[in-house]
Amino acid sequence: MAKLIFIILLLGQFIWAYVKLLDIKFKKMKVTYWIVVGLIELATILIGIIYNFGPTKISLLAGLFLLPAFNGEKRTNIGLYYPIFGLCISLNTVWGLLSYYLALEMHYRIFACVSPTWGLIILAYFLKKKKDFLWNDLNFTNVELIIINIFTAFIAISMGAVANIQSGNNGAYIITIYVVFTTILCSVIYLLTIYSIFLNRKIQNEEKKLLYQKVTLEAQKEQVDAILESEKKYHKYRHDLAAHLNAIHHMAEKSRIDELKEYCETLLDNAKPINNTAISGNVAVDGILRSYKDKCEENGIGLQMQVQLLGKNKVQDYDLCIIFSNILSNAIEACKKGDSIRLVSYPYNNSLCIMANNPTNHEIMINNGEIKTTKNDKTYHGHGLSNIKAVVNKYNGILNIKAQNGMFNIEILI
Repeated sequence: MAKLIFIILLLGQFIWAYVKLLDIKFKKMKVTYWIVVGLIELATILIGIIYNFGPTKISLLAGLFLLPAFNGEKRTNIGLYYPIFGLCISLNTVWGLLSYYLALEMHYRIFACVSPTWGLIILAYFLKKKKDFLWNDLNFTNVELIIINIFTAFIAISMGAVANIQSGNNGAYIITIYVVFTTILCSVIYLLTIYSIFLNRKIQNEEKKLLYQKVTLEAQKEQVDAILESEKKYHKYRHDLAAHLNAIHHMAEKSRIDELKEYCETLLDNAKPINNTAISGNVAVDGILRSYKDKCEENGIGLQMQVQLLGKNKVQDYDLCIIFSNILSNAIEACKKGDSIRLVSYPYNNSLCIMANNPTNHEIMINNGEIKTTKNDKTYHGHGLSNIKAVVNKYNGILNIKAQNGMFNIEILI
């Protein structure tokens, strides 16, 4: 009975670490699926007990059969399985060795092994809830997963020697010292490696934040410039209008009808009315859209826009400006005179769907959601898409880009 309780406690540590620490949830499946999973787990435990497997081996196998029941990326689920399980087992082994030297009775030793580890796991869970804790929003790379698994294997070897000491097969005193030293060394290296990964990821997150702030400031500047340009045109129009009205009034007083008609025709030919028509209904976004519409007209590029935003935007105006500004900037850069850009946005299930397409004169390749180009300025090209991606990720949205048959398409759900 004690062995069964020990196995359940070990398995519980693994499940808690996966669900609460790594946020890897169980799949939402039918009851029959979970009945089958439960029967497999029960059979694994019973067979292990019958064949006198150790609690560690039984819980390791039982946890392995649980992996398909977890949601999320299989690479991460499998890559973190052995390190998480190995770390729990290693901690339990250390507490077990301590209880062995304290000469605790066997039924007390079981709880002495698992209780401190449970305490550390629960403490880690509460630390994780802090927004600034290091392992929040981590996504391990393949290299990082391999490194973690290698160090876990070294620690497991040392833990095996510790278990032999605990069972009385310690041989000489020097072996005990060697095993303890090796265990401590491997554990320190392991923890330093994990910490360096966490620290490196935090630095990357800070760099992303700085980049996002820079892009936001650029969008604000562009928005202000567009508004100032519009105001400048408006004041110039008012100033010129007063002069034109005086000239018309003077010619009318002198009854110079032919000159008056010619003057008015010239005004109509040269007049370019101030474009202050609402496009989306959002002042900030409309300022950006009108600015790029003028740029398209100057470059002989057509621009078709049907922009409708959410009644109550969950996306900040600055972020919307970043998206629309970078979409149109990249599109204008890719087009030549006579081409046409199409931009559409509309509410969809409490989200905003944005779609745009344009011809492109550059060879573009898409690889894993990243854009590749044959242009010489490879560092700068695609920077606009990175800005868009940063905003989409901020709101947990979806970004799809594709290039085929000389057309570039971008779809955003945010």
